[in-house]
Amino acid sequence: MRPLLFYSDDYEADIGPHIFPMRKYRLVKERLAQESIAIPRPMMEREAKVLEDALLVHTHMYVAKLLNGSLSPLEEATLEIPYSREVVEKFLLAAGGTIAAARSSFERGVAVNIGGGFHHAHPDHGEGFCMLNDVAIGVARTLEDGLAGRVSIVDCDVHQGNGTAAIFARDDRVFTFSIHQEFNYPMIKPPSNLDIGLPNEA
Repeated sequence: MRPLLFYSDDYEADIGPHIFPMRKYRLVKERLAQESIAIPRPMMEREAKVLEDALLVHTHMYVAKLLNGSLSPLEEATLEIPYSREVVEKFLLAAGGTIAAARSSFERGVAVNIGGGFHHAHPDHGEGFCMLNDVAIGVARTLEDGLAGRVSIVDCDVHQGNGTAAIFARDDRVFTFSIHQEFNYPMIKPPSNLDIGLPNEA
């Protein structure tokens, strides 16, 4: 059974010329569908209403700043992507996709959201192109709904999942594992339950 692929055209926001090309979500979706690897499933509006879910892992103050545009210049610089309410909506939508994929995986065995993976967002701030931590939001929603009693997060990004590690540092229901390039961003790496830092060259 091919996995469902959660995706929305609205994952893509206009942030101008940038090292983080948001068009990649559309290109990945088109390629996976072309290769019949996954079945695209358009996101529905109801799945994007995740403000309450975001508050399961992010502070009320941080979410309020995102919604009313009151981030400080330093907070905006730390994000490393231009702030706009449109971009906030894209991140909320992506978190909705992760929640939908998590729920669907219990029915199908596997489901994928290609608009997520924002593992650098912390409870009280975003960084490294990550405004909201959809991974943590999806896991927290899964636990809150009683779909699982324990969850493992396996993070294979070249960068350590510092935000996810920080969010679940005191939650023994979540096992965080990150395998990454050790001498790379972020400089400060909150410990996951298991970290494997690889050298720059094999």
